[in-house]
Amino acid sequence: MKTPFEEIIEICEKAENHEVLSDIALKAKNEVIRDQFTTQYGITLDSSARLGEYDYHKKSGYEFICWYADGYKCHEEGRGRSISWSEGGKQPVNEWLYSVQFSTGAYIFGDDYEYQAPLFRKFFEELRTYQPDYEDLHNHGLYWKIENASTIYKEFCNILTKYRTFNRDEFNSRKIAKLQAEIDKLTKN
Repeated sequence: MKTPFEEIIEICEKAENHEVLSDIALKAKNEVIRDQFTTQYGITLDSSARLGEYDYHKKSGYEFICWYADGYKCHEEGRGRSISWSEGGKQPVNEWLYSVQFSTGAYIFGDDYEYQAPLFRKFFEELRTYQPDYEDLHNHGLYWKIENASTIYKEFCNILTKYRTFNRDEFNSRKIAKLQAEIDKLTKN
């Protein structure tokens, strides 16, 4: 049995070259895909996810949903979408992936690299406990097949917030200690 949106798509596709109907078909296709993600995978997407038009959705500064046609071919040819330094050389083929990517590594928490590097490692290792299907450890990217992504998709923001809070609290303590040391130095002179 077809959903109402699937029926709309079918009707609109019969009327090729009609701009208004093409737009309606595209909007319906986007809705069908968003509904599929919700019902089949437990991933709720907002209306900005236009996966019927584009094979890419940027959920946040670090989160992406993308279609990977043939990662092996794309990687070999140096064009298209593939995982740059995939562990074990594995590449996705004909699948949607949810990914979290941190190209700057520890700098997502700020400029205090000495403290933030170990914090980032803990954060990244916690994300890895959600068992990504593909990993690019060199570029700090983790990828889940969409059917395996529901839990991390729902928990990612909470995990990021937890580590940002750790960082903020520790940063303030380190800053106070540094300023106190400067005050002590100035009062001794």
